[in-house]
Amino acid sequence: MPILAKILLRDLLIGAITLALMRLSHALEAAHSMMSVPVAVAAGAAVAYAGFLFHEWGHLAGARVGGCQIALPTSVRSVFLFGVDPARNRREPFLALSLGGFIASGVAVVFLLAVLSFHWLADIVALFLTGLGVLATFVLEIPPAWRVYRMPAGSPAGS
Repeated sequence: MPILAKILLRDLLIGAITLALMRLSHALEAAHSMMSVPVAVAAGAAVAYAGFLFHEWGHLAGARVGGCQIALPTSVRSVFLFGVDPARNRREPFLALSLGGFIASGVAVVFLLAVLSFHWLADIVALFLTGLGVLATFVLEIPPAWRVYRMPAGSPAGS
């Protein structure tokens, strides 16, 4: 089985576990269980991590659409879906890769705001941690993408 298929299965499993944790968290909180807080924190963290994975798949989709040269991981234990060497890529493919991640993050945030509620602790934790993740994305990914965007068309992204 190709590595991306294995990683996709891994990430779908993480998504299913996340949904189960959210349902369990809501049920425990409704029942006023002592376990509601730790399960809510775990569920909220799982949602934020699933959002990160969705962001990475967005980058991969952008890379594929834009023709960006990438290196796939060798193991499903890899946190990132691929590696990229900006020096091996021109401006446009690199920007497509970047844009894919930004679009995926935007879609994830809109989706979470639509389906989560401030009524449940897990949902609040999920929104808070997702917000921190989006902030980290802006701090870490916007500056290099902006630098590459300002380069002349056809320039190597790593120059």
